[in-house]
Amino acid sequence: MRRPTLNIETLPVGVSFGNKSKINIDRKHFSDIDFAEKTIEEFYLDQCFLEKVFFNQTKIGEGKIIDSIFEKCSFAGIEFNQLIMKRVEIKNSWVQGMQAPGAFVYETYFKSSKLGTANFRYSKLKDVLFESCDLSDTDFIGAELENVTFKNSNLTNAQFSQAKLNQINIKGSEIKNIHISKENLNSLTADTAQALYLVQLFGIKIED
Repeated sequence: MRRPTLNIETLPVGVSFGNKSKINIDRKHFSDIDFAEKTIEEFYLDQCFLEKVFFNQTKIGEGKIIDSIFEKCSFAGIEFNQLIMKRVEIKNSWVQGMQAPGAFVYETYFKSSKLGTANFRYSKLKDVLFESCDLSDTDFIGAELENVTFKNSNLTNAQFSQAKLNQINIKGSEIKNIHISKENLNSLTADTAQALYLVQLFGIKIED
C-alpha cells in the first residue's frame, strides 16, 4: 500500500478554510480549526496535513482527498454525497457515524480511530488497512472490498451482507455477531479462534 507523498515539515500553515462553499486546497498544514456543521458543495484536498480539525455534522456534496494525513481530527456525523479518497492516512480520529455511501477509498490507512456506525454502503475499498480501529456496527452492505485488512480491530455487529469480498484479512479482530454470507468465507484470512466462531455461526457442529 502506497502512503501519502508529502513532507509535513515543508508545508506552509493555513489559517482557515474560510466560509466558502467550494474549497480547493493543496500543500497546506491546518490545525485547531472547527469547521463543524458547515455545508460545502466541493471539498478538494491534495497533499495536506490536518490535525485537531473538526468536521462534526458537516455536509459535503463532492469530496476528493488525495495524498493527505489527518491526525486527531473529528468527522463524527459528517455526510458525503460523493467521496474519493486515495493515499490518505486517518490516525487517532473520530469517524463515528460518517455517511459515505458509494465512496471510493483506495490505498488508505485508518489507525487507532473510531468508525462505529460509519456507512460505507455500496462503496469500493481497495488496498485499505484498518489497524486498532473500532468498526462496530459499521455498514458495508453491498460494498466491494479488495485487499482490505482489519488488524486488531473491533468488527462487532459489522454488516457485510451482499458485499463482494476479495483478499480480506481479519486476523486478530473481534468479529462477534458479524454479518457475512457463507459465499464470502473463502475470501477471508482468519485466525484459529475466528475460524471456529465462523463455523459455529453457520451452524456447523464440530465433533472429535
